[in-house]
Amino acid sequence: MIITEIKQLQLMCEEVKTIKEGEEIGAQLLKELTESDNGIGLAANQIGINKRVCVINVKEPIVLINPRIVEQSEEQFMFAEGCLSFPFLFLSINRPKWCSVRYTDQHGKEIEETLHGMSARIFQHENEHMNGY
Repeated sequence: MIITEIKQLQLMCEEVKTIKEGEEIGAQLLKELTESDNGIGLAANQIGINKRVCVINVKEPIVLINPRIVEQSEEQFMFAEGCLSFPFLFLSINRPKWCSVRYTDQHGKEIEETLHGMSARIFQHENEHMNGY
């Protein structure tokens, strides 16, 4: 079930301690995202788990455990964003065009990659959820 309680969504998420825990949360997120009508990203606190795990699904689903932005572009673009926690609200938001992200995947592999376009936008949105914004 997607959380809509703003006070719960404003809590800063804690880091995941084990890959197994991150993998289990990632599986729950993917299941919830698959069951949603139009979701393409979801953070763990949106399903009531206060941990730094999120999923994005643009071309293929990606589970990001303890993700951090390490660099991002200065150039930005505006786009109307929606959110599964607030399904009838769409806001035009400026975000960096790309961001480099460091995370662990659900197999325990440390990854650093640069996300562009919609993938960057979705990750930044989910990252804000994990940071309690």
